[in-house]
Amino acid sequence: MTQNIIYRHTHAQSPYLVWVKTQPHAKYNLATSGVMNYPLAELPVRLEDLEISGQTSGYGYAPLQESLARHTKAPKECVVAAIGTSMANYLAYAGTLEPGDDVLVEHPAYEPMFEAAKLAGANVVRFRRRFENGFAIDAADVECAITPKTRLIVLTNLHNPSGALVPTETLRAIGKIAERNGARAMVDEVYLEMFFDDPVPSTLV
Repeated sequence: MTQNIIYRHTHAQSPYLVWVKTQPHAKYNLATSGVMNYPLAELPVRLEDLEISGQTSGYGYAPLQESLARHTKAPKECVVAAIGTSMANYLAYAGTLEPGDDVLVEHPAYEPMFEAAKLAGANVVRFRRRFENGFAIDAADVECAITPKTRLIVLTNLHNPSGALVPTETLRAIGKIAERNGARAMVDEVYLEMFFDDPVPSTLV
């Protein structure tokens, strides 16, 4: 008895992500949102202090995983470390979606939010966050955009690029819409802690 195995190859790429990774070095780059490299010589540590071998697993550095779990009040087994939020979003897409699934993504949006979904083989459908409404989300717009193939609803909180906060009741309404339609909701909260003096709880809790 023989078994045929089909390997699916993809050559999809995001023009934006290619540009970000290959753009020429600029002395003053106003477009980046990442953390710049820092000379080790200027850090008050020894190289031996940075040794983490023996403390890592397939999901990351154990002390970091534990710290993130405490900070987010999430079970440790639900925490996976990633190199940046865009990679974390892609991991979520890859673990949630099958090629041909539909993903609802807010508009306007940070481009990697929908480009990463395309890299995972999904079809991107958009719902509006309107300027005249302060970029608030209307749950009715989300529900109207749902298709029979929708598997994920994606938004950012704080909204990237406007910085608008999504109220808790709106997040709950979107969660119920996802549940009714056999989908999931994914909320990118990378900027949520910008409320330094008035913390806003994570969607997770």
